[in-house]
Amino acid sequence: MNPRIPRVAHYYWHSGRVPGTLAALVRRFLAINPRWTAAVWSAESVGPLVNQHPYDLIDRLAFKADVVRYEKLALHGGHWRDFDLIPLRPIEPLLHAGVVLAEEAPGRFNNGWWACEPGHPFAWRLVSGLEESFQRGRSYGFCDQVGVAYFNRVAAEFRDQIACIPPVLVHPYYGKPPSHSDYAAHPTAFDIHFFNSNNLFPRVQKYIDAGKLAIPDVSDTSVNTRLFGMTPDGQTGALDIAEAVGYAT
Repeated sequence: MNPRIPRVAHYYWHSGRVPGTLAALVRRFLAINPRWTAAVWSAESVGPLVNQHPYDLIDRLAFKADVVRYEKLALHGGHWRDFDLIPLRPIEPLLHAGVVLAEEAPGRFNNGWWACEPGHPFAWRLVSGLEESFQRGRSYGFCDQVGVAYFNRVAAEFRDQIACIPPVLVHPYYGKPPSHSDYAAHPTAFDIHFFNSNNLFPRVQKYIDAGKLAIPDVSDTSVNTRLFGMTPDGQTGALDIAEAVGYAT
């Protein structure tokens, strides 16, 4: 892996307990990537944000997460992961540049899976331009203001500094009915992004229950010691990001 990118995976869950299936996927990521830590941010732990004003006004949690993801990677670097990603293989072979983005379709990136080094200009541009985009895009909705549309506009300014990976490695099911998807159908994928479909939880739980998707036990200390901001069973709480970054190797 590019040593400039810290081995810290960042997640965001607004408050309370992360559903068991999603908490299990975080533990699976740590088991597959044994040199990594996971930092699960929540409303309790995000602290004052540069873009606190948009964060407070946004009433949809997925878009609150957008505000958080840009700022935390700008400050700390690492790898952002949405909870609806199924980890299949170690991701380090993909992280070979200062910024790595995953295409969901040719030429279009998804901000649910990306990585960057701390302080990269691309990440700080996402932070510094967000308030203006939020104010100017009120008639277009949160996706345009702070979400994937905004992410892609900024990415277009940095194309010569960004490494991109093709859809088949993270987003092989983009634009296809979730009912037709099977994580095992793409053996070359590193992750499968299911885009939080309503069918995600029961389908993934069936894989887990059938033993097709190995999940570390909640008592597995080799995983739990690398989990910050969330208990092994999914309860969010305080997060010491310095400790999480320092623990990663």
